[in-house]
Amino acid sequence: MATMRCRRLGTAILLATCLPVGGSHTALAAAAPAAAAAVPAVDKQFNGTQPNEADYPFVVKLVKKGTGDPLCGGVAIDKQWVLTAAHCVSKSVGGIADRVVPAGSSKDLRTFISYCHTGYSPGGDTKNDVALLLVAGKPLVAWRGGVPKPTHAWGKQEGFFSLGWGRPHLGTLGRSMPMRPAASNTSCTSRYAGQAVQANEICAGSAESAPCLFDSGGPLFTAKEEQPGKWSAEIDLVGVVSKAADDCINVGPAIFTGFGAADLKWLDDVRAGKTAVRNASRKVCQ
Repeated sequence: MATMRCRRLGTAILLATCLPVGGSHTALAAAAPAAAAAVPAVDKQFNGTQPNEADYPFVVKLVKKGTGDPLCGGVAIDKQWVLTAAHCVSKSVGGIADRVVPAGSSKDLRTFISYCHTGYSPGGDTKNDVALLLVAGKPLVAWRGGVPKPTHAWGKQEGFFSLGWGRPHLGTLGRSMPMRPAASNTSCTSRYAGQAVQANEICAGSAESAPCLFDSGGPLFTAKEEQPGKWSAEIDLVGVVSKAADDCINVGPAIFTGFGAADLKWLDDVRAGKTAVRNASRKVCQ
């Protein structure tokens, strides 16, 4: 049985990733929205679906070389850069992912250089839990919308769905059913050891639909309810999975890292190669 290394604040596991130190994994699943056509169910507890990986070539797995087991997810925002959660790659919290694998491939392992948000606080409330990965090798297939849209820029008729590789089916891409924003952030605050939801974070999901263990870093998209019960495909990228249920049984609202103006500027500065920002971001990842 695998030994697990998990990030804790007090007695509560806050991060959606518990990282294996050795041994085998229990099968994992992921999060996901309404399917336009018949799609086989992954797990009815989360109302997730199993989409065709070929339809989501911009979604990637983060793995540890030598095991190949998914530890986190991510999304390619251009041909070189992947967006994920900082705790997946930050050594200070046990982040051990060191390879990127594009969706639809099991052997195309890419190395990367990681840059963690300069406002990430691994020893505190884990706000700004986001990182950029500069991926080696041939160009990635990027999400058509590029960089994320600002947090809270969606309309009243919109909800969310997320994608990931987590429990209960390890390595299978999953897509959540539409998730509504939580009526109050207190549902996330009370769930995660009293941690306040930051201005650039999103509290969404429920016991019926939410990401789970090993879904960290996976993308969060908006979707629109065009008719009652009928939802559009993904519209805008607005966040990544940060904190979710650790046991995949007592599921509930999750916290997603979103993007304010300062966060979007950080994304631009790192990708533009600004030395000071890159050096500071590399240091946070160590």
